[in-house]
Amino acid sequence: MLTQQSILFQIESHRSRLPDLDHQDSSFCLLPLSHIFERGWTYIQYAWGMTQHYYKVDPQAIHLLRSARPSILCVVPRILEKVYSVVHETFNRKPAPIRNLIRRLVALATEVSRERREGRQPSAWQKVQLALADALVFSKVRALFGGRLKHCVVGSAALSPEVHEFFNAAGIFINCGYGLTETTATVTSTPLGSSTPGAVGLALEGLEVRLGEESEIQVQGPTVMQGYYRKPEATAEVFTPDGFFKTGDVGRFDARGFLHITDRLNDLIRTSTGKFVAPQYLEARMASCPLIEQAAVVGEGRSWLRAPLVPDFSRLEEYARQIGLTHESREDLVVQPEIIAFVKQALDELLRDVARHERVQRIVLLAQPFTIQAGELTPTLKLRRKIITERYREAIARMDDFCQDLQRGPEPRAAESRP
Repeated sequence: MLTQQSILFQIESHRSRLPDLDHQDSSFCLLPLSHIFERGWTYIQYAWGMTQHYYKVDPQAIHLLRSARPSILCVVPRILEKVYSVVHETFNRKPAPIRNLIRRLVALATEVSRERREGRQPSAWQKVQLALADALVFSKVRALFGGRLKHCVVGSAALSPEVHEFFNAAGIFINCGYGLTETTATVTSTPLGSSTPGAVGLALEGLEVRLGEESEIQVQGPTVMQGYYRKPEATAEVFTPDGFFKTGDVGRFDARGFLHITDRLNDLIRTSTGKFVAPQYLEARMASCPLIEQAAVVGEGRSWLRAPLVPDFSRLEEYARQIGLTHESREDLVVQPEIIAFVKQALDELLRDVARHERVQRIVLLAQPFTIQAGELTPTLKLRRKIITERYREAIARMDDFCQDLQRGPEPRAAESRP
């Protein structure tokens, strides 16, 4: 139960976080209006006299950004991850000398972006290289969004540091925030000029945010709900004795007071060795792999982690052609040992720096994507981990058996008797 006061508080609180927006700005709706993220933003932009563009629910809507030319977007990480993947795929098709030049320029721009956050300015030679990087790469990235984008507000899930750094370097302000339906959307957001990978900003003025037991994020203030409608017991369960709402999210504060979300309390995976793993962090890392479209990390009570993965089939089919592997369908392709090994090798390289107990030891490639309609994703594209774990339990078990067979090798044959 959210009050009018809660909504008005959000509208006014965002003026200090989005000081460069007014009635001349516009947005483009890419998220469900039934969700508090897009609904809350709709209230704000209408109150400020901004323009909103709408289009039917369609993945192709993102291609209309060039003509709509919004100055602010509210997105979930997957949208940026897809753009990031497409951009890199485009440049990877360039001749080797150009491709290598682009990689060096992007790496330089990313490093300069980090240094600017720490207060260091680029040298004259770096500025020359940055101008070249902008001409070859980043101006084209901004053009994908219409060329007028001031803010890209990201919420609902973790954005991988690699993707965040890339768009920062491109000159697009990534404004990561955090909120829930129970808090009328925003709890924290990123102040202008302070975009930091891994962080979701500072609490809005007037809200009190603290960490409770097990580092659970707790919130008190005028945006917090009155309770769940006609559910007094459920309401009592999510409030502390002193009136703080228990979000169920795990977090930490850095030295500047910026909040970092580490995972959901009920999402933390406890392996059979007693180690806790935060799956959302690993999934965000895996989403930056060009071979992976969607990833879910599971492994509760097991000695190692497993991951049902939806691959990028255009890349897998290209690899299959290169090695002369024939297949009749996607279902046939994803069970081929050569394909599984190819994806697993890329994944191992991507996660080579994580702790041993966080490494994904088994993967299952899926022929069909996770969808909202199948109940595997929420309306804002969050994974429903329990449903995914149960739905693919047998496939995961078969992969365990398959890997064990590979490790054992072929069964020894009985010695032949000779006369």
